[in-house]
Amino acid sequence: MTKLTKMFTITGVLALTVLAAACGKKDEKKVEEKPVATKTPYVRNTATPTPTTAPEDLDEVGKQLKVITDNKDVWFNNSETEGTTVYYAVTDLDRNDKLEIISAYTAGTGLFTTAHIYEVESLETGLVERTKPEEDATNIYPEIVTDHATRIYDKNTGIYSYVFKDAVRESASSSFDLTELVSLKDGFMKVSTRAGIHTTVDSSNRKKTEYVDPDLKVIDEVEYAIILNSMYIGEYEIGENNFLWSDLKDVDIPDTLKHSYYRFINE
Repeated sequence: MTKLTKMFTITGVLALTVLAAACGKKDEKKVEEKPVATKTPYVRNTATPTPTTAPEDLDEVGKQLKVITDNKDVWFNNSETEGTTVYYAVTDLDRNDKLEIISAYTAGTGLFTTAHIYEVESLETGLVERTKPEEDATNIYPEIVTDHATRIYDKNTGIYSYVFKDAVRESASSSFDLTELVSLKDGFMKVSTRAGIHTTVDSSNRKKTEYVDPDLKVIDEVEYAIILNSMYIGEYEIGENNFLWSDLKDVDIPDTLKHSYYRFINE
């Protein structure tokens, strides 16, 4: 059922991309300092999954989509913030032929994206939430509500990772533009920061841009380029997946979820 498209193997060493640092510019207005943004603590949805009896004439994808639809009370509109628009998409991130329904929204002064991922465990048991390991038990993700993402398949580990950007506003005078990988493996979600750009503004409104490594320690622009290029060097297959997100308002939900899944697998 799964198809990998637009795929090729990177075997050579990519040329280093040297990125120019942003020049500082003066603004007329002073920057007003605001409290540092905090991330929303992890909140688990406690709704009970519903077993599904699917019609025999449905194919496997149709049966799993019915599981998702029948368990709408588990994943629909589980926002911890009132008045926030939640978006939904159907995927198969780990390519194990078990569909996931993702709910996500962006809110807060830090522009954090909160997401819940539910995977079809089986037709009999319904959905199970896929979370990060306990040591990183938050439901904060990079900006996954996007039209497409680069897919990296590691032939050695069998892990599919997806490249996303993450703009984090730490305060009015400090922000990060991070490149992160998101993957689902062995029932757990993983988010890893690869590198980023840190921008600060001083009391005279002068901007300073620095490159940072996965631990947010300062590095030079050549090291930054090497880190990003290393994501594509080795025994990897590179492709792209599209996403169809919807707030599921005023639409045929089963039909929209079906189109979302086939958009993800590029059909």
